[in-house]
Amino acid sequence: MSKRKTIDAFFKKKDVSNSEIRTPVVVETNVNTSMPDEHPSKCPKLQFEEIDRDPGTRKQICEFPINKQDEIRRAYLINGPYQPEDIVYPYNNDTHRRRFQPLWFVSHKDWLEYSPSTDALYCLPCYLFSKKPIGHPGSDVFISTGFNNWKKVKDGMNCALIRHEGKEPNSPHKIAVKCCEDL
Repeated sequence: MSKRKTIDAFFKKKDVSNSEIRTPVVVETNVNTSMPDEHPSKCPKLQFEEIDRDPGTRKQICEFPINKQDEIRRAYLINGPYQPEDIVYPYNNDTHRRRFQPLWFVSHKDWLEYSPSTDALYCLPCYLFSKKPIGHPGSDVFISTGFNNWKKVKDGMNCALIRHEGKEPNSPHKIAVKCCEDL
């Protein structure tokens, strides 16, 4: 009959021999992490030939080799959302002649991206961490299709940008933002 362990036995330090100690692996990156107080935008930007800044023409994350996806995600996060401000935004073909307003970058600066090639809006965190659309109609709009229904942007409580962020703490957008923070 064996002696029963008490709860204290689980918390006592075990004697570790030198053969069991592992040395940590140091991975060098080309990002300056020695100055944590420095703003990330002042750090050198990673350069990849695979990275396309225009969200309307770039490949989906799942199309990259699996062993490079986190590295590519980091490069996109370091570069930040693509927010061109020195271009002329075209009007749509609607009778009310609406167009993208650069002021929207101010209110959604952490995630909103604009594609000049498709004249549409995208979400950087959702692009980086959404596996596939979740089945709801329009769930891929801010990921791969692009959003350009300008009359729905400043529509009070039905604003498409606010609805994309979601009210719940576990909305798909907020989960993607948390994944970006964790990475």
